[in-house]
Amino acid sequence: MHHTFISNEILLQIIKVDNESINFKLVNWEVEPRPNYAGFDGEGVARSIKPDLIIEFAIYSKVVSSWTNFHFIIENDLGTKMGTSFKNKIKRYKQFFESGAYRLYFPKFVKPGVLFVVKGVDETRSYYIIDVIKEVLEEDLDLYDFYVTNFNYFKANIFKIWLKAGYETKNDGRLKFSNITKCKRAIYHPKKTDENWEDIEFIDM
Repeated sequence: MHHTFISNEILLQIIKVDNESINFKLVNWEVEPRPNYAGFDGEGVARSIKPDLIIEFAIYSKVVSSWTNFHFIIENDLGTKMGTSFKNKIKRYKQFFESGAYRLYFPKFVKPGVLFVVKGVDETRSYYIIDVIKEVLEEDLDLYDFYVTNFNYFKANIFKIWLKAGYETKNDGRLKFSNITKCKRAIYHPKKTDENWEDIEFIDM
């Protein structure tokens, strides 16, 4: 029940942005989708994953005059899984993508990103998740988009303060937050009543 409550809280934050921003739209979502999504390991054995929330949204940029769609699986992390249990969770996601099973569930065969939302402001847990993701994916890290944030960050700015596994620090060792939009102002600056906004700065995806 607590997972469902947090999932709905996350969804409400996204709907709030959808209501306020002229260049963001929530296209589709499902809380605790069922049946469980199934992937396959290297021996053809089905391994299920249980997303807490899936979302599809679109962001518009005036510079390129087009909308870009994003698909994400969101996991509410309450810190209850550790060690082998959590490592197996990441392995199941890897199998879900490697086997191509995600194509059965996502339109246009889009490979979704995975976002872990850690409860509260637990930075230690955030880095634990990142370390496990890097350990499991190893040289395949660049093939997937795994992100970590915490619920307090998410409420403050839902798409700005994310850590991408493998890219969580800059070259000089400083913390690097990833912004998955093409423009830093693209979704959280303008209101629907403000038509006089413009893209200021593009960044890497």
